[in-house]
Amino acid sequence: MNSIKHLLSALVALILYLVIPYGDNTIWCIVCFVMFLYISYDLLKDDIKHKDYLSFNSIFLISFFLTSFAFPVFILSSNELFSQYVDMNFLVQFVDFKYLSRGVFLCLLAISVYAAAYKINHKKQVLHKKDAIHKRIFKKNTIDISLLLLLIATIYNAYYSLKSFDVTNLQQNAYVYDLLKAGLVVSFIVRIPNIRKEPSFTDNFICFFKYNRYPLIISFISILLFLYFGVRNLAISIIIIDLMTMVVYYSRLSIKYIVFLSIVGVLILFVIRETRHSDTSIMNSGVSSAIASTNLKISSPLLFFSDLIAASTELSLGVEIKDRNGLQHPEQIILVPLVPLPLLPTLVSENIWGKSYQEATGSSVLNDYMLQRYGKNATYGKHCVSDLYMKWGVLGIIVFFVILGWLTSKADSNKHNNIFWAAAYLALLSLSFFTPRDSLLGVIRPIFYVCVFLWLFSRKQSLKNKLI
Repeated sequence: MNSIKHLLSALVALILYLVIPYGDNTIWCIVCFVMFLYISYDLLKDDIKHKDYLSFNSIFLISFFLTSFAFPVFILSSNELFSQYVDMNFLVQFVDFKYLSRGVFLCLLAISVYAAAYKINHKKQVLHKKDAIHKRIFKKNTIDISLLLLLIATIYNAYYSLKSFDVTNLQQNAYVYDLLKAGLVVSFIVRIPNIRKEPSFTDNFICFFKYNRYPLIISFISILLFLYFGVRNLAISIIIIDLMTMVVYYSRLSIKYIVFLSIVGVLILFVIRETRHSDTSIMNSGVSSAIASTNLKISSPLLFFSDLIAASTELSLGVEIKDRNGLQHPEQIILVPLVPLPLLPTLVSENIWGKSYQEATGSSVLNDYMLQRYGKNATYGKHCVSDLYMKWGVLGIIVFFVILGWLTSKADSNKHNNIFWAAAYLALLSLSFFTPRDSLLGVIRPIFYVCVFLWLFSRKQSLKNKLI
């Protein structure tokens, strides 16, 4: 029944997109936001009932709200209030309201079909014995050594990419970063058969550190280094993997700890956001200079909205590009199965279409459009909805969000029953916060890598050698 309601929400969003004329449709954006709130509640009510506050859906929906609804619904609709503190004309100089409102309609469509697919496939599982999650025996030492090698390779790539301020090179090295995250997920997952649940939170917390000393040490080193480099995406993804492993398989956190961690996380995010990829990073200017630069920058109220502005700009520009110029590189759909394989998408793309795979990504299209239309050199990223819309239109949004809903539902339902789905769920969790401002194709690589690692570093369990 709930899935039917979400399908109806998708139909309403599609009608709004097709029928409502171009213009500043603030009222309809607010209506879409109210519908989004209902969908979010329906997706999260089971998690809230079971006190599973840190799930993929909770993190993903919060991030989706911030990137899709917060700016057009709360800030633009309160223009008079915020104009006292911020130059609103400067704030929205590249945001076209008529395209932004259509982007909001498409965001409601996306989250509606995601929720419908999730609800149709999801069944809340009763927890089985912990040894039921594994049917395979794992070579832990091999996995840990591989993880250490991946960390060294990641540090090497991050350092030389950022030292030369080559953000494009940093994006091209996403394969190495996804390998590190996948290796970390697998290193945690293979230790789960040894878990023995203790009666108190403290005992389970100690148990988490006891069984996961080696991957936690590597995580700690990685986080410090990436904070030093100013690479917040990797640092936060690793923190999410560590935290979610404990929450899902060891001991849940109470709401007071979650609120505290959220506040600390937001502050850290803000500081890193002001020093990443710049000469004010800790790596290039030292700790004191980075702090001084951050203190200077946060004195401007504009910076409190900077990430929201960028996300709304990416959404608005993506819709504008498609509506004005048609689909952008739709033929690259054939490269989707090749996404996990380094260099192969670019090799195929260059030989068939004469341009690299990177040149046809959503962020490259946005930045080229900004240069041609507005004469501005920009380094925008992607919005997951407008990225799909530019390439494959409304059909692309529906298909890919249905796949994401099915995949998340399947992983969530089987995270205690199947080793591969458990690893896939942790990989999805590591992406949950950033997926709304990235391409959904980025979900493919980490899940593919964790499955390959599990297959390579394990063998089927025999009757004579059962797990304890």
